[in-house]
Amino acid sequence: MEKSIQLVSKKINFDKAGYFILILIPIVILAFWPTYFSIIFSHIVTPSFYSHFHGIMMLIWISLLIVQPILIRRKRLKTHRLLGKISYFVGPVVFISMLMITHQTRRVIISPSAITFTNIDLWLICYTIAIVYRHKTYIHARAMIGTGISLLDPIFMRFMFYVIVPTIHLNELVAFFIGVGIILGVLITLVILERKQKKGRWIFPLILGYYTLAYSIILFNIKIPPDSFNKWFNSLPLTPDPKPTNNLVDYTGLYSLEEKKMNIRDSSYYLISDDYMMVWKKSDEFFHGASETIKFERNDKGRVIILKRYFGDKAIEAWKKE
Repeated sequence: MEKSIQLVSKKINFDKAGYFILILIPIVILAFWPTYFSIIFSHIVTPSFYSHFHGIMMLIWISLLIVQPILIRRKRLKTHRLLGKISYFVGPVVFISMLMITHQTRRVIISPSAITFTNIDLWLICYTIAIVYRHKTYIHARAMIGTGISLLDPIFMRFMFYVIVPTIHLNELVAFFIGVGIILGVLITLVILERKQKKGRWIFPLILGYYTLAYSIILFNIKIPPDSFNKWFNSLPLTPDPKPTNNLVDYTGLYSLEEKKMNIRDSSYYLISDDYMMVWKKSDEFFHGASETIKFERNDKGRVIILKRYFGDKAIEAWKKE
C-alpha cells in the first residue's frame, strides 16, 4: 500500500500527511481556547453535553487522520486496516456530533451562518468517497485528507476571529479574507502539485470548487440555505430545548437603550437576546462576534446595572438594566 501511494503521487507524499496535521494542533488549541477549552476550567459556567461530545469525537477523528498515514509510512498495515474498520463506526458518530452541536447552537442563534452546513456537507461527501473507494488508495487517501480540509474553516476562522482580531485589533472583514485565503491557498497548492497526476486528482478541485461557491454565497449575502430549511432543521427533535443553568442569572433581564428594549436570557454558557448570542469569556465579560465584546457593570451592591458593547477597546452602546 505504501508503494502504491508513492507511485501515484510523486509530488505529494500522502503518507506524510499525519505530520502536517500534527502541526495544526497548537492552532486548534488556540482557536478553540476562548470558546471551549478555557471554559472547561471555569467554575462559573459549564459547556453543554453536545459541546463535549462534539469535541471528543473531533479529537478522535483528527487523531485518526494523524495516525493512519504514519502507520502506512512505518509499514504497520494491519494496524492501519484495523483502525480503518473502526472508522466505519467512528465516522457516522462524528457526523452525528456535527449535526447535534449545530442543531443546539442554531436553536439559540437567529441568523446562523451558511458555512456551517458547507463544512458538514463537505466532510460527509469526502468521508463517503473515502469509504466507497477504500480499495483504490489514490482516491481513498485524497478523500480522507478532504475530511481534514473540511475542518480548516472552523479552525482558521476561529483562530482569526478570536485570537488575531482581538490581539492586534485587525478589521473583521480583513480577518475573514485572510482566513478564506489560507483555506483556498491550501487547496490551490494541492491542485497545482497534482496537475500531472492521472488518477484521483479530481478530489481537490472538487473541494476547491465547493468552497469557492460557499464563500461567494457568504460574500454576496445569498440566502442559502433558505429560512424554511433552517426552521425545519431547528424543529427536529435532535437536541432538547436549551435550559438555563442559573450560573448566568445575574445578567438576565430586560435592558433598554432609549426606545429600544432587549431581553437577555441564559442557556448553558450562552447569553441569548432576540437578535444574537453571547459566549462567556470571563467574569462579567462575553464574546459577541469577532471584534465585539459585551461587558456588564455592577453597582456598589454587586447588582448588574449596565450592559456595554465594545468594538475593540471602544464602547459603542450602553444598555441600562430595568
